[in-house]
Parts: sequence; C-alpha cells; structure tokens
Amino acid sequence: MIDQLWHRVWLSLPEDAGVLLDEGATVVVQDRGVAVLTIDQRHCEECPRTEVALAGDIDHHTAPFVAFALWRALSGHRPVRCDLRDVTYFGSAAARTIVEAQSLAALLGRDFELRGVHGLAAQVLDILDPERLIRR
Repeated sequence: MIDQLWHRVWLSLPEDAGVLLDEGATVVVQDRGVAVLTIDQRHCEECPRTEVALAGDIDHHTAPFVAFALWRALSGHRPVRCDLRDVTYFGSAAARTIVEAQSLAALLGRDFELRGVHGLAAQVLDILDPERLIRR
C-alpha cells in the first residue's frame, strides 16, 4: 500500500521537480512565473513535530507537490501538522491529498493533524470527513 501511494505521488510530479524539500526548506510552485503555492517544512522547536505550512492554491497542478512534502514529513519519526491557514483555494485534489496523507500516517503509525482549516477547505473537509477522523 505504501509503495503504491509513493509511486503515484512520484509519477505525478513534473520531471524537473527534483528534490523538493529538506528540513527547513521552502518551495515555491510557480505557474508561468507567478507563485501559486508556497510549501514550508520545518520542525517545531517547542514541540516534537514537523510542520508543513502551505500558502496559496492547492489544485490538481500543485497537489502533487503538497503530497510529496507530506510524504517526506510523514517518512520522518515525528508527528506531522499541516497548516492550511494561508491556503486560498482548496479543490478536490487538495482533499484527496489530505485524505491520502491521513491514510499514510495511519499506516506508518504517525500522528497527523491539520491546523488553520477555514473557508473552502473547512467546507470540503466537513463534507468529506464529517466524523473528523482527520484531526483539525
């Protein structure tokens, strides 16, 4: 199962994606020279967790980058928090990415939670996950 998730994530990345995130790295995904999504992965100093902060649009073009960042974070040995506070668009690809991250976290025995869920993201996740199996 984990290999299948990883394979799908890797195949969905553009050829020139390269190594996207190392600890403390910030990645800016651009479309025609305009930044559409920023991904910042860092370890929380006050707590034993990795935080992946997202800012901008998560759609079918940018979701593979988010999936890769979450995969990398969940591959570590710390709980992961995904901060959606600065997300401006949260489409179906974003929802799928979050659900798959939660599935991966469960398979790996890692804690995974969302922070800053608001607007469209809150509406989509309330419909998709009414029992709040994904912590937020």
